Amino acid sequence: DAAALAEPTDDAPFDVAVQHANPPLDAARGVCARDDAAATSMVKVPVPRPDAIAPAEICFDQAYPAMALNGSHFSTGHALLELVGPTAAPLTFVSAEVGGANEYGSQLTQLNTRLDFAVRNSTLPSGKYTARVTNVAGCVASSASEVLHVHPQVFALFALPVLVPTQVNLRVTLFTAGLIEHVEEVVFTHQTVPADRYVYNASDVQDDGVNFNRITLTWPAGRRAGKYNVAVRTRIGCAAFTTDVLTVVDNNDITLAALTSPTHVPDARTSGVRILRNGGTTPFVDTPTVYVTPFGNSDALATELGAAKFINDGELNGVVRGLTPGVYTIVVLNPCADASGATCKVGFREQALTVLDHEPLVLSTAVPAFIETGTTATVTAFGSFLPTGAQASAQLRCVAPDGGMEVVVAAATAAGAGGTDPLVMTFNLGSVPQAHTCQLEVTNTADGASSVFRRIGVLNASGNLKSEQFSDDATLAPARRGMAGARVRVTDTQRQLYVFGGDTGTGAAVAGASAAVEKTTVTEAGLLAANFAAGGENTLNTAVSFAAATVIGQYVYVVGGNTGGATATSIVQRAHVLSSDDAPAPVVDVTVDPQNAKGLAPFTAGLYQYRVAAFYAAADEHNPSGESVASDPVQIRLPAAITGLSVVLTWAAVDDADGYYVYRTAVNAASGTMNLYARIDDGTATSFVDENVAGLQGADSRTGAADKRPLDVGVLGQWRTLPAALELNVERWGACANVVSQSEGSNSRWLVVAGGVNSAGADLASIESLAVTVAPAVAATHTREKHALGAAWRAESVALPTTRAFCTLTVVDRFHYSKIPADTTRLMVTNGRQGDANNIYAELLFTLPPAANDIVSSVVVSADKTNAVRSLGQCSLLTGDFVFHFGGAGANAVFPGADVQYSENMETKTTFSAAATIIDAANNAGDTNVVQGGSTYPRRRRYGVCLTENGSLFNMGGMVGGAVVNTIERVVGLMT
Repeated sequence: DAAALAEPTDDAPFDVAVQHANPPLDAARGVCARDDAAATSMVKVPVPRPDAIAPAEICFDQAYPAMALNGSHFSTGHALLELVGPTAAPLTFVSAEVGGANEYGSQLTQLNTRLDFAVRNSTLPSGKYTARVTNVAGCVASSASEVLHVHPQVFALFALPVLVPTQVNLRVTLFTAGLIEHVEEVVFTHQTVPADRYVYNASDVQDDGVNFNRITLTWPAGRRAGKYNVAVRTRIGCAAFTTDVLTVVDNNDITLAALTSPTHVPDARTSGVRILRNGGTTPFVDTPTVYVTPFGNSDALATELGAAKFINDGELNGVVRGLTPGVYTIVVLNPCADASGATCKVGFREQALTVLDHEPLVLSTAVPAFIETGTTATVTAFGSFLPTGAQASAQLRCVAPDGGMEVVVAAATAAGAGGTDPLVMTFNLGSVPQAHTCQLEVTNTADGASSVFRRIGVLNASGNLKSEQFSDDATLAPARRGMAGARVRVTDTQRQLYVFGGDTGTGAAVAGASAAVEKTTVTEAGLLAANFAAGGENTLNTAVSFAAATVIGQYVYVVGGNTGGATATSIVQRAHVLSSDDAPAPVVDVTVDPQNAKGLAPFTAGLYQYRVAAFYAAADEHNPSGESVASDPVQIRLPAAITGLSVVLTWAAVDDADGYYVYRTAVNAASGTMNLYARIDDGTATSFVDENVAGLQGADSRTGAADKRPLDVGVLGQWRTLPAALELNVERWGACANVVSQSEGSNSRWLVVAGGVNSAGADLASIESLAVTVAPAVAATHTREKHALGAAWRAESVALPTTRAFCTLTVVDRFHYSKIPADTTRLMVTNGRQGDANNIYAELLFTLPPAANDIVSSVVVSADKTNAVRSLGQCSLLTGDFVFHFGGAGANAVFPGADVQYSENMETKTTFSAAATIIDAANNAGDTNVVQGGSTYPRRRRYGVCLTENGSLFNMGGMVGGAVVNTIERVVGLMT
């Protein structure tokens, strides 16, 4: 009777009577009828009622000997407790009557209203559980809801940054695993001085509210140098401890120079800065970490400088972005040579950088290019955001060619209306010797911003260069002639020189045309930082010699050339000079699965470094099959081997990416050994999980080395040969090329090519141009600079007055020649070969109206204005109002000249018309050409390449006598 068996309110026994009906006597079956009811007694065992477990929350890796399941009607006798949760089968605890220990090393102690049990550490997987109880009678019941929460094991893994200079307040991020709620306490303890113990409570740290395992906290300046251990604790007492999580460095062994260039930058855009070290102190080591921290604000946090680049042991480049206006101290921290931290070296300079809420003044150029010693010289500076004369403080800092004997001359007067109005200054040069070169420094006294222009040369009254201004510098890798060259200003401070192609022949025909590309960096002092290196860059798609090269924005164009013998080509090759604009910005994190379901091999304890780069499809127009600059390195220092640990990198997608490369060092290896670790063939991917499996070891397509290294700022991307529709109209080699803009600062440019030699050996006079529209890079969206090209090269209706080959094409504007009006551009062709005639040197200018690229006229500025003709001229440089020539070959194109020559004082009319000549005959009558007096050029050189940067001209390679060479001469004191 179901109603009779309804659950009573207590466990008291009750009687049950069973009575047969009184059937007929069935003698055959032997069944006897009974007239009375036979009563028997049975006990009804009620259904158990599990309610709650105490404690309700426990830690995976801790032992709990006194757990209790509270409820009712558990009865007496043996029972079974099952915890039902994330595991595939329930976890069982049995009572002592079963006769043995259960799988967790404890027996179930049974009471009617409580079941006591124990949990051994690291045995109950993390998750939430319900309780199911089976009593002695086999009655089964489960808790109405989850009654036990096992928290995951907590790990304290590493901190970023790993090294902390004691001079600054830093935001430190502590990476953990296993936290499922806000941390309760973080404690750092000095390893050798345990009394130095720093406790951070829950209110002292932050996380993002979703990922509790990325804990940020403030590490204040001034704490004791040395290594620190860390412990973390949660609300319920789950804890973790790790040694060597962070190292504080306290010294000032690197002495930073007073000048960080530039000293003032705007807050609204990215700016490049150069950091210098004073000589005689601890050198920079490749590659330091650089911080900027607000000066005089003890509560402010330091910020890491982006894209730090090691130039040499005394010079660094970096990028400033996203800082609020104010004055900043710069701190440089060398990487450590050993794990102890004893070799970590720091340098700092207070008030080294100022961030403004507006654009600072910028000097773009100054005229004249040369000033005369012993006179009062007038110098006019051009630029933007210039101060008024009343707000300007200016000086010339002049040094000898060897960098010694500095003389500083303050401006006697300054006048100007400010903004873009030129600033006119006068200087008394009585104390400045000839052959010195002067750096013009202008300061706006209203905001303290300053800008530097390099350099103005100092000559004597006769206008001669001095022998001290000539010196040997670094070398090219292989000796060769016929190279094309280009200078690239990667950032405001990182300035590089490139040479492309060339050949090793010595006769009239090109022999052994090369596809090689070499690069070096020019230092603040105008020196080459190192020899040109072969094999460090992507090579040209087509080997050429005597090609023309020029730079538009962040791209190098190599035009035409000779592919061998006398064969001219019309191809155009282009490469992107890689910048940090399209580099990913990865964020590092970690996950830990204590059960190690994937069976992952543990990481070896120590430091790991990662970088991420985007790569592009073969059809990409700007970097085909190439890759971006790699991200700034992210570091992690993992503790002793942890089972089931993975490292997670996440980043924002890069524009046009076809996929991503992930680079990683081996444990405790230097950043320079970072190698390709993984390739992700998905341009939309934004993460990578490192499970410590064997990574890729791809060959480096740039160097051919077995290891593939990440790319840095200033490296060239893969070359693209423009399609046939964008080839030159005329095959030509030995041509000259340059770029003109529609107006100052315009993104509409034209690539102009003039002259050269065709495959038949005939010199050319034709000119053609290609329209190029520049779309600037957008770093915030990881979008690189892009170029939209015109439909085809246009043959200009105006040609050179005479054929010209092996020439120089120079842009002439108001910054190169003081008489040119603003927003007016001319092109000047100098030196080179004009057939076999002796009249082989002339200056040719072509006028371009401001709003179009039409070359509307050409005129002979000056026919044969040299004392010795210069065929196959080695160098021609327009600087200020002077044209310089260095080396070259004589009229017979065999023996090079040895003298330096220039034409003086190019004068012009005040207005121009389409057909007007540039030289004013009345003012030109007194012009003479001076053969270098008192010294000769170091080598008789031709067929090389000349590039200028930071006040120096570098005359490179070519032929000296009858042999190809790899030597480079430097000429200082030429405005560039």
